[in-house]
Amino acid sequence: MQPSPLPLISKNVIIFAENQEVYAKANIGSALQLQFVAENMKITTRQSNATCTIETSDLNGCYDCLAGAELKFYCRSSESEVTANIDCPSQTQVAVCTPSGHINNLRFHLDTSTVSMTCSASCPGGTIPFTVKGSLLYVDDNLIKSDLQSEANIRDTPRDTTILGHLFGKLEKFISELPSLFPTSFFIKAILSILLTLFVLQCIYRLLMRCIISNVLKKYL
Repeated sequence: MQPSPLPLISKNVIIFAENQEVYAKANIGSALQLQFVAENMKITTRQSNATCTIETSDLNGCYDCLAGAELKFYCRSSESEVTANIDCPSQTQVAVCTPSGHINNLRFHLDTSTVSMTCSASCPGGTIPFTVKGSLLYVDDNLIKSDLQSEANIRDTPRDTTILGHLFGKLEKFISELPSLFPTSFFIKAILSILLTLFVLQCIYRLLMRCIISNVLKKYL
């Protein structure tokens, strides 16, 4: 057997030494199997009998969707921090319980709009049954993907770099800065903005008409 110096870190458990004692801390509630080779070692097993007090909210979210439904699960333990295993039909989750109380956000993926199922929370001191219920909405994930794609296409659309696009850009910027140029009332500022807009549009219209007439004359003369 090859020696393994501590600390030993794995996916779900950390084994470390402190003050000439060996500790194992698990991230989730699970059975831990250890094999030691030691001399003159004393082992003490400590079992927690902490009980849990839980409170739950109604389910909130959607069914048959990627986001799923969320349940706020409040858990308070009688002693130190413990882990509660949440067992529901076809779904199992883990919640944290502390002496001061901890709110866990549990997410469920369900296929019905009206939910009423019996679950259980297993703590070291016993198992508590509770009911998960709520009314869920239907959300079409394909529509959400289409909307996101449309927004991305709009953001990727290049700006208009033609002469008209440049003129309209300048006009928009000037109109937005117009109120700061005239320290008058809001009504006068609005009238000036409208008149200026009409004047600029009229100039653009005349410019376009001249260009069109000039092109027509060049074509037929």
